[in-house]
Amino acid sequence: MTSFWINVWRKVIRMYHKFMHDYNYILYQDCLDIQTKITLFQKMIHHRMKMDENS
Repeated sequence: MTSFWINVWRKVIRMYHKFMHDYNYILYQDCLDIQTKITLFQKMIHHRMKMDENS
């Protein structure tokens, strides 16, 4: 039973990181400020790594 909840938790975490990656990507595309673009790109990388880690 605990493995079921562990798998559910991993899927929830993966969905969260996928959502945040997509959200940051949209902001990144619309952003005009270079410094903000760099920050958003770093966040995208972070969420992509976490997504791959939890797959």
